Amino acid sequence: MFSQWFSGADRERYRTSLLKQRVDQVGSSLVQLRYASEVIRQHLHEWLRFSLHMEKNGIGPMPALGDDVVQQYLARRTKDLSASRSRVLRASIRILLEADQDGRFRRRIGSPPSTPAWFGPILTPYVQFVGTHRGLSARTERKYVQQLSIFAEYLEGAGIKELGRITPLHVREFYENAKNGVPRRSYGSTLRVFFRWAAAQGWLSHSLADAIPRPRQYRYVNLPDVLSQSDVDRILSSVDRSTPLGRRDYAILLLAARYGLRPCDIRQLTLDEIDWRGARIDIRQVKTDRPWHSHSCLTWQKHSAHTCTTGGQLQPTAPSSFATVHPSNRSLWRTTLRRSCGQRFGAQDLATELDVGAFTYFAIPWQHDCWLSGAP
Repeated sequence: MFSQWFSGADRERYRTSLLKQRVDQVGSSLVQLRYASEVIRQHLHEWLRFSLHMEKNGIGPMPALGDDVVQQYLARRTKDLSASRSRVLRASIRILLEADQDGRFRRRIGSPPSTPAWFGPILTPYVQFVGTHRGLSARTERKYVQQLSIFAEYLEGAGIKELGRITPLHVREFYENAKNGVPRRSYGSTLRVFFRWAAAQGWLSHSLADAIPRPRQYRYVNLPDVLSQSDVDRILSSVDRSTPLGRRDYAILLLAARYGLRPCDIRQLTLDEIDWRGARIDIRQVKTDRPWHSHSCLTWQKHSAHTCTTGGQLQPTAPSSFATVHPSNRSLWRTTLRRSCGQRFGAQDLATELDVGAFTYFAIPWQHDCWLSGAP
């Protein structure tokens, strides 16, 4: 059913996979729910990878999400990956394992089915407190209920059914989650707030908030993804400029690669901000609210003029967005921009996690070289 979504040896592995029927059912559900094509493709490839892992390790019937074999696989699979990428991979495996025989699954992770009986009388007034006095949204309250219920289940498994018997060692063991090899960093704030409230209520002799590690996270600790000159040339040359959509994409990529415009600035660019005769672009940056202008946009201008023209004439709606799909005039929203760049990168065997923002880092040395050579 989804053979065309694979290539090379992966296509044959998909056809002979033990989970092919289940993958087809769940994949069909994604199509019916109108998931983006790139998202479906990533899920299909991740399911195939998990299927091959099951076959290689002799895992019998379909395991549950909480089984050790699944958690160990996820721990290895998400090692050294970013938090956002790890969430995507975990969600992919969750969808595959939790789907019913018709391929239906929960769109979002819900709260645990039940809260331990001893913890219910404590959790109810706490949720009322944070909802009333801290002004938390319903979504954040559900997150607190889910995480605290999981913590209570852990305590119950350790033989503890009273808050007063919790020790810093219990808190640290739960947080570090050594069994699955992945610390529960997202639980830190939830537990700190709860422990302070419980201590104020007299259920704890002292707050256990200090028992939760506070790992320091530095900004810019990793180098940004930068495209080389050859990568940029390959991507630009792959764009079909014979269509309005292709000309639009080419102009967008040039704006990022040559002039370092952020994606948010490209989306907000209007025709009024383009001086066609003076070969300049004057905008106010969305992120910094500072004015910005291009010293020369001749290279970009000659490739982009057709994007917003009809028969050689500019569109009469001058204030409209520059980056639109002519003639339907659909606005270039965030998902459209990300999907467009993802397709270009994927076609050139580059990481699909990159987006148009990766071009902005390439633009800095390019502009410096142009300044030295005097080229526009």
